[in-house]
Amino acid sequence: MDGVEIEGRILEKLGAKKVRNIPTILCWSDAGPVSIHCTQTDAYKNFNWNLHDPERKMVRLTHRVHYHQVTEEAGYTLEQLKGTYELLEGANDVFQALHDAHRLCNRFHRDVSSTNIILFADTSHLSPERRAILSDGELSNEDVPGPARDCWISVRRFSWKS
Repeated sequence: MDGVEIEGRILEKLGAKKVRNIPTILCWSDAGPVSIHCTQTDAYKNFNWNLHDPERKMVRLTHRVHYHQVTEEAGYTLEQLKGTYELLEGANDVFQALHDAHRLCNRFHRDVSSTNIILFADTSHLSPERRAILSDGELSNEDVPGPARDCWISVRRFSWKS
């Protein structure tokens, strides 16, 4: 699809650059014929139900094509946190993912939310605590000058030595 990079391809690039705390992509593919497996909402963006924004500036409806992806990790949403320690460790994991994606690949996630953070049991560590990974990177983009970059630069003051 024009202008949208497929998340599987993004995860492959991030993984190749050793970005921490992102899903390990095993495989991905199209879900089937584009005419069947795609969103339809954008076809109705000029209909009357969108009257709250007559100039169509606030509502951006983007055509999406569905596809399948399989990751190595499977886990739980943040609603199933075990406590404060896990919350703080998970927040650190997500910050590392954001930091690495920007530092190593020049990418911004742009859609960090509780539904895009997955807690999973990391079998590479001996501790029983779960780790967090940041998923759903299809809306991420490469760094561009402007307000988003300025915001990131101000957040970098809180960065740690890696």
